[in-house]
Amino acid sequence: MNRTEKKAKEILEGQYAHVQGPMPRAKWTENDHFGLFDFIVFSKDKGALVQVSTKYLSQRPKCWQARFTEFECPSNIKKQYWRWDKKRKKFIIDEYE
Repeated sequence: MNRTEKKAKEILEGQYAHVQGPMPRAKWTENDHFGLFDFIVFSKDKGALVQVSTKYLSQRPKCWQARFTEFECPSNIKKQYWRWDKKRKKFIIDEYE
């Protein structure tokens, strides 16, 4: 887990009861959940799939962007893209349906 993901995890642990972080890194395997999300988080009444990055979503490969935006979630689960803004020293959070 990198520094940006550690910062995000601290914030998420304050907002949700359960936080599942990235899988342990292993050779030749994907560590993101569903190949897209760093964190799966949920509480009794809400949940989210969270991708953490230092890049804008538009800077990702087009095929990855399409998989991310088209990934279907239940209505009570949100997809979130957290981008670390170095100048403001905070996360910019975008939600997708």
